[in-house]
Amino acid sequence: MGRLTPFGFFNVVEKPDDQGRGAVTVRADLAQLKTACLPALGEIFERTNTDTRYRVKAPRGELAVTMANIVMDLDYSNFKNEVKAKQGATREGVFVMKHSCASVTAPCWENTTDE
Repeated sequence: MGRLTPFGFFNVVEKPDDQGRGAVTVRADLAQLKTACLPALGEIFERTNTDTRYRVKAPRGELAVTMANIVMDLDYSNFKNEVKAKQGATREGVFVMKHSCASVTAPCWENTTDE
């Protein structure tokens, strides 16, 4: 599950060693997640031979509450402008690119019904 927020991008997955432990692996802008809303997040570790360099284990329940709080705290009307305000124009450009890529695939799931 990927999430774009004004303070970073997060990719959440359940790795084999997470199963049965109530944990998930979170990847990407972890320092921002820890600073912005999840100070109890564990130690961030680095992997050099993977597609996402930084990872952390997080208790599934705590992460779920944090993600819900991010939605409840939402107070902006333009996502890209909020990214620019929080992270600068360069990062906003990256998010615009990701948004544009998503809009290309949108027709794949829009207006689909079982008729």
